[in-house]
Amino acid sequence: MALTTHYCTLFDETYAVKGLALAASMALNVQDYRLHILALDSTTFRLVCEWIEGADLLGHGWMEKHVTVTNLTDVMTDELRDTRRSRTWQEFCWTLASVWLKMNLLAVPEGERCIYLDADSYFFSDPKPVYAEIGDASIALVPHRIHPSRAELFIGNGTYNANFIYMRNNLTGRAFAEDWARRCIDWCFYRQEDGKFGDQGHLDELVKIHPVFDIQSRGLNLAPWNQGQYSYWVSELVGAPDWIEVWDRDPVGREVLRTDPLVLYHFHEYMHNIRLTAWDLHPMVREKIYAPYIEHSEQLSQYLAERKERWQTS
Repeated sequence: MALTTHYCTLFDETYAVKGLALAASMALNVQDYRLHILALDSTTFRLVCEWIEGADLLGHGWMEKHVTVTNLTDVMTDELRDTRRSRTWQEFCWTLASVWLKMNLLAVPEGERCIYLDADSYFFSDPKPVYAEIGDASIALVPHRIHPSRAELFIGNGTYNANFIYMRNNLTGRAFAEDWARRCIDWCFYRQEDGKFGDQGHLDELVKIHPVFDIQSRGLNLAPWNQGQYSYWVSELVGAPDWIEVWDRDPVGREVLRTDPLVLYHFHEYMHNIRLTAWDLHPMVREKIYAPYIEHSEQLSQYLAERKERWQTS
């Protein structure tokens, strides 16, 4: 029997298009999964519930079997309410990421995988190669791999990106989840302070305490800040999605050091119909990654607008 991988994410109405795009990309590309969404406001909760019920990407009822949604009000505690008073909304959302991951990890069967994802992520292929790389590790993180020309400017942001936090429900994984959540509740702000920054700055300290596997796949969490240093190969098969590979080359000898399939892209900074990113994009990334995402986002934007219009007239 295949191992079920549990994913969790969270978003509010402003990120609803991105969150639903993530969910749809998983339905099309990921096998043996469950996605657990934390809706951060009542409008988002209603939109996601209706989308799950009506989505027919792979047949009626598919989403209901693979996606669950929880309202923020159902998980709020006195401690979280106190935390909210000292945080901006963005900082509180960062805090919730670790808390939501911990809650889901404790709820899945012993030994199964649970992964936190930012809502502005999008799967382009199944992550099985990544899980093969991780192997039996209980905790895995992915480094930023910021483009060398600007890496020094972002040292304070931490070594790891908090978009993909992997762990298993075992003693080791639970200890990490508890530690990260506690640190984020104690301190999670949009500033650099004593090696901390938001939720992800804590990760640099946690790797000194917990056994963490560094994911090497360049195709996982490809993002605006690292995509410019790679080359790309695309197989365009008629009737099938493009197969994209990320080639990491030696900048001097130009030989290919490693080749990875594009699994997950992080659309950091993307604002539909406003901007793609402040980073310079590789032409192949713009054409083969952003173009289909923009098209999908437009479809979902229209869907959400239609749903809201129906609410007003019903």
